[in-house]
Amino acid sequence: MKITRILLPALAALALPALLAAQEPAGAPAYESVSATVDSAVVAGELARLAAAREPAAEWTFAITWPPSGIASRVQMYFSRQEPAGPQAEVARILLANARRRPPAREPQIVAITAVPGRRAVLRVPLESQPVPLNRRAIERGIARASERLVRADSGLRATRAVVMVRMRLGADGVPGGITVVPPAGNPEIEQEAVRGAELLRFRPAMIEGRPVAVWIQLPLTFEFR
Repeated sequence: MKITRILLPALAALALPALLAAQEPAGAPAYESVSATVDSAVVAGELARLAAAREPAAEWTFAITWPPSGIASRVQMYFSRQEPAGPQAEVARILLANARRRPPAREPQIVAITAVPGRRAVLRVPLESQPVPLNRRAIERGIARASERLVRADSGLRATRAVVMVRMRLGADGVPGGITVVPPAGNPEIEQEAVRGAELLRFRPAMIEGRPVAVWIQLPLTFEFR
């Protein structure tokens, strides 16, 4: 059983959801482009007309929150103090007014975006790095042993395989928590082994602007029953 070839692509394609600031207790952020988050053409046009264009240092990062309804409800400053009035508050208003609607979801979603007002307004997702698994080989061995235990308990599994998608919150220390199987695999024993395996994973944490942050990831674990 090999998950090395699966684990890294999974982190690249699924895992780095956008950004969940460490102070945010809940949320299922989704990593995506600026244009998928807000109507970037309209926002850039409005930013170009702001009085803040006269402030060359006016560069702020905001966290946009979508509740389960999928309609953005809140914009907060990210890693800096929220100004109650002035250009910063106006940028937040523009982002909220032009946030794209999302499909309904079970949990709130959070996306970070940096806005730079001015004649050549800039919108971007802040610089970040993905969480990096540190003990892939140990997890491979653990999943292989779990596969052997499951086959001994249920010979009907022999010569089959199961791919179990696990979802977890990686803390700023790179330790996973809140592990669930999504969707349920249909076999409680396999699900239990997948959660046990995921609990052993350790990561170099995700980083944003030089700071370790908590993020939600999803990744598949493959059981080969021989």
